[in-house]
Amino acid sequence: MKPLEILEKARWPNKKACPYCLSDKVSGHKEKAKTRFQCSLCKRSFSATTKTFLHGTHIDLAAWFWLIRVMNEEKKNFSAMQAAKGLGLRYATVLSMVAKIRAAKKDKLLNALVGLL
Repeated sequence: MKPLEILEKARWPNKKACPYCLSDKVSGHKEKAKTRFQCSLCKRSFSATTKTFLHGTHIDLAAWFWLIRVMNEEKKNFSAMQAAKGLGLRYATVLSMVAKIRAAKKDKLLNALVGLL
């Protein structure tokens, strides 16, 4: 599965729902049908990352998922410096990612992702 498909399955296991009004009357967006959706009720456009800790990221979702998996597997021996080398990213970028993941520990989406990864 592609990273976006994994995220969508983790976020919406049964049926897609608008993150703004929680309506399930959702369809693919006219311009970007593969990555964006449109709510028929509130008419807002959204993606799978909207209103999540992944919203607005410029880092590839595969890198996020790799880091989430590594952090989950190596709880005590996790090294952000080693993760930065493994991902090919700056240390400061990985530290920022780690902080966001740790802040989202109680997030249902993060728990669902851990289950799928």
